[in-house]
Amino acid sequence: MLWALSVTSKGVTVISNTVKKVIFFLPALLCLSLFVVYGLGDYWVIGVIANPEELARYNFGAEAMIAHGGDKYRSASSYAMASLVVGMLAVIGFILSLLMLFKSSKKALLKAYCGAAITLFIVVLVGHAW
Repeated sequence: MLWALSVTSKGVTVISNTVKKVIFFLPALLCLSLFVVYGLGDYWVIGVIANPEELARYNFGAEAMIAHGGDKYRSASSYAMASLVVGMLAVIGFILSLLMLFKSSKKALLKAYCGAAITLFIVVLVGHAW
């Protein structure tokens, strides 16, 4: 159904099933979107643009940064790679959960939420363990 809203003979507005799915799945989409923006944004700033002022602000290689943030803070390239991996995993999960939402015939919303939850778990695990 292309139209999100339609008017019945009694004047009541009805929302299509597709729009209902998207509305109910919106929290997961927003959460995945935040990880996409976080990961790919940091990759762009640190790995691609490599602004010297921004690189100096992060203090890559400092003992305190490595102790608090992990090995990804050893260098700008390792941080950029970790951010790229987090961003790409979130993009893949975003796309796969949308595919599950629209291609599944039964319990599509549950499957999409499970896919998003698994993706977020993997993204957080990889981002923390890097």
